[in-house]
Amino acid sequence: MIDMPEDITLLVVDGVMSWGFSVRAALTSAGSQSYPLPPPTTLVGALAAAYARLNYLPEVVATGGDIYSRVREFVGMIPWATIKFRRYIISYSDLGRLARAHYLRGEYRGFEHIDKWFGVSSFGKVYAPYTPFRIVYVVGGRTGSVDLKELLKASLSIISIGSKEGLVHVRDARVVKGRVILNKNKVVKTPYYTLRGLVKDFDVSRASIVKMPPYPPPLSYYRIREVSTISKAHVDYIVPYMEGPILRPEPIEIWRLSDDASIIEFGIDGTKEYIVTPKPRPSM
Repeated sequence: MIDMPEDITLLVVDGVMSWGFSVRAALTSAGSQSYPLPPPTTLVGALAAAYARLNYLPEVVATGGDIYSRVREFVGMIPWATIKFRRYIISYSDLGRLARAHYLRGEYRGFEHIDKWFGVSSFGKVYAPYTPFRIVYVVGGRTGSVDLKELLKASLSIISIGSKEGLVHVRDARVVKGRVILNKNKVVKTPYYTLRGLVKDFDVSRASIVKMPPYPPPLSYYRIREVSTISKAHVDYIVPYMEGPILRPEPIEIWRLSDDASIIEFGIDGTKEYIVTPKPRPSM
């Protein structure tokens, strides 16, 4: 690991949800629940999708004989991403009737078995109608051919988070400078989630633990048709406190960090905010 520079560049995106979002848990069935918050992989994916759309690029790239999601190229330039919501949001399941005929054996696909063609499934979603949000992207590392102006332009063009139905309206995006706080024992309050492994001590009454995909993930995470195990696909995150399916928009109080963590302070419209991020890894 290496120390983060004293000042760091952040891309801060403010927007509002349409109805909410759905981010299906990795490697689960069609009837899975949604993550209660969009994980970093989803936030970086939204930025990468907007960039590809603006530049008429395909969704996948070929590297070393394998095919990867274009998001793979953004992992090196975005060491961390996180999000906060400004109102309560609630997880729920939406019931739907889906075609099942393609899963049936041949003898059950005839019209005499039409009652077996459809089945009821629940779809995990998070209800957040007209809810304001703020995404913070840490910008650094290997930016390749994508400069900061292009990232800013792409962030203003994000149209959905999670599934394509999770429409959003981006109201503002700006580049700000963050200051790294070297005192790991500084008590900070933050409404942004972070990795559980980065925090040694925190107020458990103001936070919950949920499993979401790791970030940064191994590059194989983005290889098309790659199969991983659940244990590798999820790690623990500290998120704002949840009462059952309801997530409260209140800050997490963090008392002490691990050696692998950094605190970044930044100001927006005269208000100071804090995020807890992993230290960047050396470029390979």
